[in-house]
Amino acid sequence: RPQFETTPKGAYCVHRLACPIKAVYSVEAEAATTKHVKDIYPEHYFVPIKLESPPAEETLMQNTLWPEMQKLYGHGYEIYALASTRDGRFLASASRATSLEHARILIWNTTNWKILQKLEAHQLTVTQLAFSPDNRSLLAVSRDRTLSVFENRSPDEEGCDFQLVTHTDKHTSVHGRIIWCCDWSHDSVHFASGSRDGKVVLWDRKDAGKYGACGVLELKGESVTAVAFGTRKVEDDRYLVAVGLEKGTIQLYGVRQQDWKLLATIDESCGHHLTVKRLAFKPSGESIQLASCGDDNFVRVFDIC
Repeated sequence: RPQFETTPKGAYCVHRLACPIKAVYSVEAEAATTKHVKDIYPEHYFVPIKLESPPAEETLMQNTLWPEMQKLYGHGYEIYALASTRDGRFLASASRATSLEHARILIWNTTNWKILQKLEAHQLTVTQLAFSPDNRSLLAVSRDRTLSVFENRSPDEEGCDFQLVTHTDKHTSVHGRIIWCCDWSHDSVHFASGSRDGKVVLWDRKDAGKYGACGVLELKGESVTAVAFGTRKVEDDRYLVAVGLEKGTIQLYGVRQQDWKLLATIDESCGHHLTVKRLAFKPSGESIQLASCGDDNFVRVFDIC
């Protein structure tokens, strides 16, 4: 029977017949078969993906913190604009459209997700929707170069009865090209609209109850793609208005009726290199902060001093 010398673990052992033998341990075999955590738990492992279209339910469940809770059916084409009231009671939606029927704005009850109203005013795609801060009015702007304002006339605080109070046409609309953007002032007194023809228009309510233009900023050679009101007034009792342009520049204005005072410009060097898609001010707090996003895939936050 062969005899072996006592040697340290892993060393060579020499048999009396001069045949070298080396021990093989299971540690090496285990290391070779170790699996990555994503192979062990593929359903729970986050994998970065590039989205070219709205994500499917499976993607939302596995890769985001926002799983799908409810599907809403009502539009004939893909959704283009959404807005909700500050209190979260109503949701407004609009889809791509080439006719009055498909350009309807749907008002949803966020409690049971049923359609409460279908609002008609536009012939083409509604490009942006905005509820007023007091939750009483809904503003819509469209590719058909018009804008509309609906007001909730329900006597019940929880009721929904939006009625058309203003709708511009080719005679009353200040804009001559597609209206891309809109926003309400923090006090719900004014709203602003911006269009491809480089105009930013300030609107307020007139004696007849309809809204009319009270101030126009014209940026020749530019296309206005985003607009946002600050959450409070600044020096000289002016509204703070941020304007985003197609070339990526953001301009800040102090506005008082016809007087538009340029306060600051954020150019491409620290702003965006492509079209500014949306602007929004921080809703609360002592400091004034402005968030922006653009076609260059950047989201930026600026401190406004």
